[in-house]
Formats: sequence, C-alpha cells, structure tokens
Amino acid sequence: MKQRVLLLLFYFSLLQINNAQSREINYQLYNLVLKKYIKLGKVKYKELSNDSRLSGFVKQIEKVNPDTIKSSNDKLAFWINVYNSIVLKIISDNYPLKSINDLNTGIAILSPVLGKLIWDKKVIKINNNNLSLAQIDHIITASDFKDLRVHFAITYAAIGCPPLRDEAYTGEKLNEQLNEQARTFINDTTKNIFDLKSRKAFVSSIFESYEKEFGFNNKSTLIFLSNFLPKKIREDILANSDQWDLSFKSFNWSLNKID
Repeated sequence: MKQRVLLLLFYFSLLQINNAQSREINYQLYNLVLKKYIKLGKVKYKELSNDSRLSGFVKQIEKVNPDTIKSSNDKLAFWINVYNSIVLKIISDNYPLKSINDLNTGIAILSPVLGKLIWDKKVIKINNNNLSLAQIDHIITASDFKDLRVHFAITYAAIGCPPLRDEAYTGEKLNEQLNEQARTFINDTTKNIFDLKSRKAFVSSIFESYEKEFGFNNKSTLIFLSNFLPKKIREDILANSDQWDLSFKSFNWSLNKID
C-alpha cells in the first residue's frame, strides 16, 4: 500500500512538472538572438544566417502545446513570437534576398490558388499541426484575441512593416509592448502622415489590407489611429472625423535589412 501511494505521488509530481513546463516558455535564447541582430527595428540577416541559435529556439517552440497556456496574454505573446521567429528563420535560411516575396513560386496570379505563396507554405509543426504563416497570422489577428495592436507587432520582413523589437513579447509586458509598437509605427512619418491643417491622412496600406478589422471605413480607421497620435491631432480627428480625408501609401516590400 505504501509503495502504491509513493508511486502515485511520483506520477503526480511528474505531471505537475510537465504542466509547469508547458505554461512557462523560456524566451532567453530568442532574446539573445534579437538583442544581437536587431538594430533600430531592422535585421542583420547576413550575420543571423550564420547563427544556429534561432533554429534552436524554433525547435523549442515546436515542443510547446499552446492549449496549455492559460493566460490570454501569454498565449498571444507566444503566437507573435512564433510568427516573427519563423519569418526571421525563413529569411536567414534563404539570404541574400531582396524581398520575402522572392520566395513565392509559380505564376504569380495562380500562386494563391496553388498554395505557392511563401505565406501559404507549411513552415512549422506545433501541437501536431503543420502551420503556414497565413494560418499563424489568422490565429493572431482574426481569432479570439481581437487586439488590433498586433498589426504593429508582427513582421513581413519588409521596410513597410512596423519595426521589430529587440526583445521577445511576454504576457506580463504585452500591453506595454503593443502600445509602444502602435505609437512608434503610427507616428513614423515615413509610414504615416497626418496633416492637421488640411485634414489629410496618408497612411500605410496595412490599414487598407485589414480594413475589415479596422471597421470597414475610413472614419473607424482614423478614430482608432487617433488613440496613438499627439493630442491636437487626436482631438481634431475625434471632433471632425467626417472632414478628414484618408488615403493609403504603397507598401514597401524591400527587405528590412541592415548591414
């Protein structure tokens, strides 16, 4: 009887250890990579391509079962880190490139149908599911999370994207990190321009691509953007949103590299 009780306690302790490991994701290795190769939001891909630590981190996250992550913030941070680390690995594995779109194959017009866009290729296996970047993007942007700020956290390895952080996203810091990403991107005058005098906004085509999520119309988009703009512009948009004109910039797909 005593041996049986001890055996049950042993198995229970193993279960507790496994559960704790599944909840606590170690981003230490990923942080080391980001700190070394990301400068001012851009990436030293040439150097990164010779560092095996990124592949090591990807192997770590492949062992994580996201269903065991209880906190919504922890889970969202996990998927953002998955997406960004895979994009970094794809580029570094195929470097040099001029754009991530160089990795699309076949006739461009048929690529989406045939699944030959880089976004539609299966790139990682998590919880026994082979996932593409498009599927991970859907998990992040169009699932239960419903946080528009994530569009300023994920990368397409392009100049037109928001800058990459040199740290992993974590549940504990997620709100602060997403707010900082949103403010940085929206107030970047190379990506978005808000002319108070003429009430004209010329913004990134990211907001056009995801117009459904931002409310289907320019007014809703402007009101969302106003949350992260200087006080005078924010107040004028809120008071006179119908008088503002919104147009979109062409997206710059050139690689977000730094030498």
